[in-house]
Amino acid sequence: MKNPTHINLLCDLCGLPVYSNAFDQIISEKTYHFCCTGCRQVFNILMAAEGSNDPDKFKESDVFKRSREMGIIPAPDSQTDLDGQQTESQNISSSHDTTLPISLNVSGMWCPACAWLVGEVIGKIPGVSEASCDFSIDRAWFRYDPVRTSPAEVINKINSLGYNAYKSDKEARPLRSILIRFSLCAILTLNVMMLSFALYSGFFTELLSGSILKLSLPIFGLSTVVVIYGGWYIFKTAMHGIKSGFMGMEILVSVGTLSAYIYSVTQMFSGSIHLYFDTAAMLITLVLLGKLFEGFAKKDITAALKTLFSLLPGKVKIVSDDYPDGRYVHVDALNKNDLFRVVRDDVVASDGEVVKGQAAVDESSITGESKPVTYKKGDFIKSGSTILRGDLTIKAHFSAGNSMLGQMVDIMQKTLSQKMPLEGKTDKILQWFVPVIIFLSLLTGSFLYFSGTALEASIMRAVTVMVISCPCALGIAIPLARVGGVALAGRKGLLIRDFGVFEATTRVDTIVFDKTGTITEGKWQLLDIQALGEYQKEEILFIAAALEEDVDHFIATEILNHASSNQFNIPISNKKIYDNGVSGTYKNQPVCIGSREFVLNQGNTITVNDGPDFQKQKNSLQSRVYLSCGGKLEAVFLFGDRLKESVSLLINKLYRLGYKTAVISGDDEKAVTKIAEITGIQSFQGGMTPVEKSTFINKLQENHHVVMMVGDGINDAPALALADVSVAVHTGSRLGKEAADITFLKSDPAQLIELIDLSGTVTRKVQQNFRGSFAYNLLSIPIAMSGLLTPLIAVCAMLISSLSVILNTLWMIKKPLKTESGANLKQD
Repeated sequence: MKNPTHINLLCDLCGLPVYSNAFDQIISEKTYHFCCTGCRQVFNILMAAEGSNDPDKFKESDVFKRSREMGIIPAPDSQTDLDGQQTESQNISSSHDTTLPISLNVSGMWCPACAWLVGEVIGKIPGVSEASCDFSIDRAWFRYDPVRTSPAEVINKINSLGYNAYKSDKEARPLRSILIRFSLCAILTLNVMMLSFALYSGFFTELLSGSILKLSLPIFGLSTVVVIYGGWYIFKTAMHGIKSGFMGMEILVSVGTLSAYIYSVTQMFSGSIHLYFDTAAMLITLVLLGKLFEGFAKKDITAALKTLFSLLPGKVKIVSDDYPDGRYVHVDALNKNDLFRVVRDDVVASDGEVVKGQAAVDESSITGESKPVTYKKGDFIKSGSTILRGDLTIKAHFSAGNSMLGQMVDIMQKTLSQKMPLEGKTDKILQWFVPVIIFLSLLTGSFLYFSGTALEASIMRAVTVMVISCPCALGIAIPLARVGGVALAGRKGLLIRDFGVFEATTRVDTIVFDKTGTITEGKWQLLDIQALGEYQKEEILFIAAALEEDVDHFIATEILNHASSNQFNIPISNKKIYDNGVSGTYKNQPVCIGSREFVLNQGNTITVNDGPDFQKQKNSLQSRVYLSCGGKLEAVFLFGDRLKESVSLLINKLYRLGYKTAVISGDDEKAVTKIAEITGIQSFQGGMTPVEKSTFINKLQENHHVVMMVGDGINDAPALALADVSVAVHTGSRLGKEAADITFLKSDPAQLIELIDLSGTVTRKVQQNFRGSFAYNLLSIPIAMSGLLTPLIAVCAMLISSLSVILNTLWMIKKPLKTESGANLKQD
């Protein structure tokens, strides 16, 4: 059984995580932790070989160093020995990445400057690389070398900054802490305000010095609790910001609060009634209220993302001969071709084939489709799916980390870490924002004081300038919209790789489609094989299967399915895989399979126009694939495909919205022409190579069109890379191979309308958030300097500015998308 106390421990030999205390060993009254019995045995062997009585020095042994150099024990790409000199292995370039990825939740961040600070600090820890932190979702990502550091060390470093880092999702805990802190401060602040009103009566009637003191002391005591207890984390974060050289909102709040508080203390002991304890207490309380509202709003905005991240299971029930009913192990132990079992409420850990059982499955977290799907033996199931009822035994096609869910999480994390060009400008502004505001506030206060204004009025004016400015609103304007957009897209089955595509999609005027698997089902059926030479059909099928083995394409899948019931052992040498065909050598003769153009380009002769005449298949779109051997056409394969149901309505909708459409394909010109006739696509061209597809896109762009390319994400990679916006209709292939900005996980091109609607909404929110926050700061600071506002009104305005950005993004999440583009095609 997993021991919770070992979750953050690493193996003392290999540096991998330790999930059980079953392999611990006590040596010289010290406990050493190992991830498996093998590491423990190797540790003991190294100890015995060195003959050392001090276990801590075993890494200094020649045997250990030699084992590390040979790769028996994991080692970093570069390592410094105990004397500070580089070891010889440092000069040997390693082709293997020994770092491990990890993500942490980070609570207690008050503004984007906090996230910047966290990312900078952990990035400087030896053994840590690629560190980043996102304020919008309170999450940090980094890679670490398990030999040089550990997650526990990084967590401790983050916690030392005044934040709270943790692995598991304890989201309610920081909100609960802020709620308690705010509640207490609110009660005390209300009492401070009531007592202050009594004290302010001294402006209208004369109060005795004893009465002033009796009123001042309780106000002083209550406000001191609010400032220290409520503002402690604000002050602590501000200090770390000063040390790091990056100033955030906490510094402005801290300086404003402490200025009012310290001035009031000096006035109190002089017997004055000009006290501003209420201002200091109210500043802290209102900031806590704002953080509380912000926390709940961010929770709603990021709920979809955190649900997806939490789907990654920590354990899996692996089925073996020893454990036919399954035995729970850590998910990292799941390998390709392992059998694992899932029952009700379990999350599928890896993509795979169902080999036993039947179950109703919820795929909404992956595809956005809420309707349950029934899976049975022989079906392919996606990782991240949740079992509603039933029992399945699945053969894993990948390890958990390489599954579809693992790839989705990795892609979304990378997307969230990206920044738009506009964000780079705001980051530069924020670096100078706080110092400039402090300078303006000091300038304002000094000018007033030396112009004859009373000291307390000058201080309050300076405090007002400090607290009305809102770097948070400016800093979170775009990141929060980015998180909201990515989360909303994920909920609708749109996997976003590049956040910039939202803005780019709003400028698109031409949409180019690939044919196979994009606007057709891509479920090829091999209808017939026509042998034209000396080979029989069976041998032709086996040759084709040998060539298509390990090829990720519909044609390859269908040919291999037809050949799988038989044993084929065709020796193909010199095999080369191209975008529109495969070539190799069979019996010392060149063989190839692919499109007509590919076979011709390989130096073969096709003496018939399109191969033999086949009987037309009703309701199907026919395509031909050619196989040649020794320079002669030996066979023609006829495949049947079907148009996706939503395509005709989609093209009609795009036409009414003013988009130009085109379809390009490597398939026969006749098949492409038929597609265009059925759907109403305006421009079409068949028989194209991947290079020619790229040329087609380039010509459109030269004619000043903004082009979106929609394809399968793999075979259309050159055209997708060239397009202004690239979309892949997911076909079941590896997500990591797709060269597109966006992937439609429902495999339905009709999601294009949802993308268009979503892009318009997200782009508007980004512009509204940025322009609104920028205008607020541009207008509010001069107003505060003019003396038209008090500190309390200023801090309320600052909180409203931040909350307006958050609530505007939350409105996008909560409110259904406008359907002026007709997101629901069936309504037409």
